[in-house]
Amino acid sequence: MEFEPMTAVKDFHSLERLELHGLEELSQIRVEDLQPDTNSSLKVLDVDTCPHLQMINFTGKCQHLEELRIRNCKQWREFSFSDSCNLESLKVMEVDTCHSLSRVFLWPRLQHIEEIKIRNCEHLAELKFWKTSAPESLKVLDVHTCPVLRNVSFPPQLALHHNLEEIKIRNCEQFVGIKMGEYNSRVTLSRLQRLELHGLHNLNSIYSGVLVCDSLRTIDVWGCPRMTRLPLYLGGGNIQPSAPPALKEIKGGKEWWDSLVWDHPEAKTLLQHLFKDVVVPTPSPSQKPISKAARKAGIYFTNFDTQHDVSIAVLQDCHLPAPVPVPVPVKMATQRLTSA
Repeated sequence: MEFEPMTAVKDFHSLERLELHGLEELSQIRVEDLQPDTNSSLKVLDVDTCPHLQMINFTGKCQHLEELRIRNCKQWREFSFSDSCNLESLKVMEVDTCHSLSRVFLWPRLQHIEEIKIRNCEHLAELKFWKTSAPESLKVLDVHTCPVLRNVSFPPQLALHHNLEEIKIRNCEQFVGIKMGEYNSRVTLSRLQRLELHGLHNLNSIYSGVLVCDSLRTIDVWGCPRMTRLPLYLGGGNIQPSAPPALKEIKGGKEWWDSLVWDHPEAKTLLQHLFKDVVVPTPSPSQKPISKAARKAGIYFTNFDTQHDVSIAVLQDCHLPAPVPVPVPVKMATQRLTSA
């Protein structure tokens, strides 16, 4: 099938999955209905390695679309939604390696979205939800390697209905926190089970207020040297203070743990038995810290002493001692690994 530079997806009413991969000249995708009263059957839209794609325009109802994945589209800048667009069935949105994308503004009709994963977007500065629409169904928020992203903004209604189970924010150097509810307010995330914060060099606290997280099982913090506060609600007033009932472990470095400033005077005593000090392997001095090159190559460890990323181009004759926890996932580039 041949595609013009602008492709309109409208004539395949029984089509459920559409993959557009490696289309060099494609500049725009328009997803529309042939007639106003006709519904599209499209469930999956997967776009990969379309280097000149700049816009995806949803002009139809699209009410059956469940998965939207966009990868390696370096000139793609934005979504565009018409007033008639209905993405009520969308559950998964993944964006990876789209360097021109500067903001993701989530449309109010995404009422059934369950997973949002955004990775390797060098210029993404803004990720926010429509101010009058809370993502009631959102379970997973996973943001990875967006170096200029400063925060994620949720509407105040998040405090009223929420299903978040995992929050993962990793390798976002300028990230300073999540906005939700009123400033310094108490927010209940009753289903949150995992909080993972890696390589956030400017983060002081994940949230300005207090988080009530009775289902929280794991807190995993790495490479956040300025993070001096864990905003956990442990009780207050006439309520006997206690750790969150489901919490099993808090993983991080001992230096970070000892630097924390607690809202409650008994907090550290209550949580100490849950803390696990995991030693982070530090790269040798011969490995030159080149943060930008490391991100580009996609091969990196994080040096928490110097707060720089270290590029590792070739791994030779690698013999590690017993299994060592690595705080930042290591993405292997497609290249041959040699041994001495």
